[in-house]
Amino acid sequence: MEFDEMKKIWDSQNSEHLYVINEDALHNRIRTKKKRSQQLVSLAEVIIMISLLVAGSIILLANLVRGEHIIFKYFAAIVFYLGAAYLWFKRSERKKGEGRFENTMMGDLEHALSNSNHQVMLSGTFLYKVFPVISIGALIGEWVTSGFSWMIPAIVVFFIVMYFASRWEHGCYVSKLRELESLKAMLVE
Repeated sequence: MEFDEMKKIWDSQNSEHLYVINEDALHNRIRTKKKRSQQLVSLAEVIIMISLLVAGSIILLANLVRGEHIIFKYFAAIVFYLGAAYLWFKRSERKKGEGRFENTMMGDLEHALSNSNHQVMLSGTFLYKVFPVISIGALIGEWVTSGFSWMIPAIVVFFIVMYFASRWEHGCYVSKLRELESLKAMLVE
């Protein structure tokens, strides 16, 4: 072999990538992320629905047992029940849409992204829309029924702690979503 031919072989070998992606391992990792995102969003939906139903029932029963018949409390119970029904509807839609994803690496990644987007939307809706309404409603409800009592500062402290915990949780979901988006961008390239 001449030197020029050896140099061509050497140059062609040097232009190859130095690493190779193990596609099976990557696909298994994506499947694990998809399964985890499905479990997480399902658990969050169930917990929120049960919480809304329990809160609505407690408010309704307390109002009926005490014989107070305060319209604000009936309204609050109805809002909690409607929130649980709406979440059940959205969960059903999400579950029906799970069949549209292909059983490929990219399809599984899209499915995990869809679940993560839903989780971020769910936690963001709670944090920025539902949470303020519930906290203000609880304060107004306590003020209307009892006037200023020791419960109002306790409610304020409780909701402040819950706000920061919810914000931290929302941030975790957003970071998981960003991780999946960067993985998709890497695969697309």
